[in-house]
Amino acid sequence: MKHWTIGKRITVGFASVIIIALVLGGFACLRLVAIRGHSERIAKQSFPGVEVVYRIQKNTMDQVELIYKHIGSSDKEDMARLEAGLVAGSADNSKAYDELDKLITTEQGRALLDKVKTVRAENIRTRDEVLALINLWDIRRGAIQAAILGYSVDRAHEGHGYVTEAVRAVIAYAFGALALHRIETSYHPTNQRSGRVLQRLGFSVEGYARDYLYIDGAWRDAILVGLTNPAWRPD
Repeated sequence: MKHWTIGKRITVGFASVIIIALVLGGFACLRLVAIRGHSERIAKQSFPGVEVVYRIQKNTMDQVELIYKHIGSSDKEDMARLEAGLVAGSADNSKAYDELDKLITTEQGRALLDKVKTVRAENIRTRDEVLALINLWDIRRGAIQAAILGYSVDRAHEGHGYVTEAVRAVIAYAFGALALHRIETSYHPTNQRSGRVLQRLGFSVEGYARDYLYIDGAWRDAILVGLTNPAWRPD
């Protein structure tokens, strides 16, 4: 070291400082990770109800997102994956509500929890008993301002007007909030019940398409219908 040049000594000095800084930085990082872990454990032990409520809220928001994705999906594998996610989220929320039930000690809190659990039970019942599915997809803007309407109803609930009521609501939303000018849809020539529903709602027959949809392993014909918004105005 006696024979080192000034430049070499400065270089080694800087290198030593950098190494010491890296060591201290790594140590500080490890300490911060440990402190964070301890803080999370303390929070869970001191305020377990907060952690459970957050878990319930997150699961609920995730389920809402999955429901919207399920409504807009037409892929069977994707729909099955989404349904599995709904079931898993619901099961985890059931466990979370049981945990929360053990943590509440006041009468007011107990009454509120019972009310929430009653509403949740009703929601699960209606969710598991889907009457019909309605979707509005392929929304096109520009010079077209149109979308395609799709719907289906459980056979056990046909003939009760559920689809008519639901489609009417979707039309109001499409022509109102979405400001669309046109809605298109189709139905199989043998499905006269669907044709009558659409006719009552104001749809007009616009054409006949051969081999239009691939359903149950074969191409099917379809009657094409459309509905325009008489109140539409350009922005």
